Amino acid sequence: MRIYWLESTTLSEKQRSGGRYQKLKYFSDKYEVVLSTIHSPDINSAIQREVCHKALVLPLSGRRRAMTLRRLLLLCKLIVTVEDCDILYTPSDWTLYLGALVQFLRRAKWIVDINEVPELQLEWMRSEKRHNVTKDLLYRLKLATMRRVIRRADLVVCLGASLDAGYPRRLTTEYGVPPTAIHPMPVGIISEVVDPDKYPHAHDEARFEIVYAGAIRRGRGLENLLIALAKLREKVPGITLTLLGPFFDEVERHAFDLLVTELKLSGLLEYRGHVTHDESLRCIATADVCVCPFPRLPALEYAYALKIPEYLAMGKAVVTTDLECNRGLIRNEENGILTTNNSPEELCNALYRLYRDRELREKLESNARSSVKHLDWEMLLAQLNVKIRRLALQP
Repeated sequence: MRIYWLESTTLSEKQRSGGRYQKLKYFSDKYEVVLSTIHSPDINSAIQREVCHKALVLPLSGRRRAMTLRRLLLLCKLIVTVEDCDILYTPSDWTLYLGALVQFLRRAKWIVDINEVPELQLEWMRSEKRHNVTKDLLYRLKLATMRRVIRRADLVVCLGASLDAGYPRRLTTEYGVPPTAIHPMPVGIISEVVDPDKYPHAHDEARFEIVYAGAIRRGRGLENLLIALAKLREKVPGITLTLLGPFFDEVERHAFDLLVTELKLSGLLEYRGHVTHDESLRCIATADVCVCPFPRLPALEYAYALKIPEYLAMGKAVVTTDLECNRGLIRNEENGILTTNNSPEELCNALYRLYRDRELREKLESNARSSVKHLDWEMLLAQLNVKIRRLALQP
């Protein structure tokens, strides 16, 4: 089987633990893959060794400002080269329009991969007050167009645990995608890598360390987490918060620094910035509690925080918000704590409870890893492979 694989993001080091890279690596190991990427200079050397030597890479070079020309060039390459491919695989960004056009022109079998909630960007803009009427209208038009286009796909691989919950259900009820054309796929983990036994550490009784891993931006609930930290300062000796991840931009960094200064948290906060996957796991291994304090935004109900499965696989107690996507991972007071609305008071109470109740914390830790054993990437991708092989055999 031959797969034409479109990749619109950078294939950098930080992608190696993510779904896009894991899927690409898995199918490159099994089939002939033609990989087309518009960011070829950013392909990580390890990824080149592990994937690109197995795939025919068709890079597009040039400056980012020439994006329109590069997209047209990519379309030309697609039309010329996709004829002898069995499957065309695209993400759910602008490349899906190319996929729909090529499917129409070449009658190719087309798979769309929705690895993040399309409406989420609109929610971010609103929560960060970066939107206006024009932006809102244009983004809604984009979403409406995307809904019509996605219906044409032969298979939609979508974040989710089952067809009757989360975004897969929404694809059926709002997008009009037939259930038979949807393959729900949760966020996976690399079990042999995300292993607490590989990261032994001596517990420091004098510290109570909270770890957050992910992008630092408004709309992630970090403001409430900082306020909760300020409330806990007097009650929890040795409390610290370690942040693993980049700031979205300098505006975000400035606003964050102002809040840290206002709350007088500089001595309790450790900002590591962007770290490698291995460094991230080493930090998580030393944590007492890991957090994902997403607010209650409608699009976040289906967002699936990428780090929660890794927190659990590392055997950590987790505090997160009671969103629909998290209920499939966290069983309240069994392998984590779910907060109702992510208010500073609720976060404070949940963290303080885990600090005081060592027995509860150890219970959550002992149940954590076994609760995500079904999320191993190899198992998840084997299930997807069955669907793709079946699709390729269809006339």
